[in-house]
Amino acid sequence: MLGLNGGSEHTRRTAQRMVASYRDLLSPKPFDATTFANDEGHHDLVISRSVPFASLCNDRLLLPQQRAARTGSPPSTLAAAHRR
Repeated sequence: MLGLNGGSEHTRRTAQRMVASYRDLLSPKPFDATTFANDEGHHDLVISRSVPFASLCNDRLLLPQQRAARTGSPPSTLAAAHRR
């Protein structure tokens, strides 16, 4: 394993630790979603800022990334919101 002794006390469980780390990073976190009526008939975009997400980079290294997204959608008769 990369020139290291794979049977040593420090490297023996590396694969299990990586699996646990990726499981924790890529498992969805619970959240509360709510809806509210668009009684005032707004037509502007509904903007959500700083929506957290996690992914892996798209190359052979599979490095974890934690980012925040900004999204916008047109309103409907009911609008949805993400609450952390």
